[in-house]
Amino acid sequence: MNAPGWYPNPDGSGSQLYWDGQDWQQVASVEAPKKRKGSVWNVVGVLIAAVVGMMLANAILGGEGIGQFIGQ
Repeated sequence: MNAPGWYPNPDGSGSQLYWDGQDWQQVASVEAPKKRKGSVWNVVGVLIAAVVGMMLANAILGGEGIGQFIGQ
């Protein structure tokens, strides 16, 4: 026999049912919507990488840009 506690609802709703050790209780918990973890940090990381990339390109090209390579 299972220990008392919350268990996944078999109806696939994402809620849980409480087993008191003898019977299922009529209360059901509703799971909070899942947040997308890291989406803000992913954007920040991409922006930082872009800025660093531009700084490196400027340092390597000597501040003259790509024009020196295409004959301008």
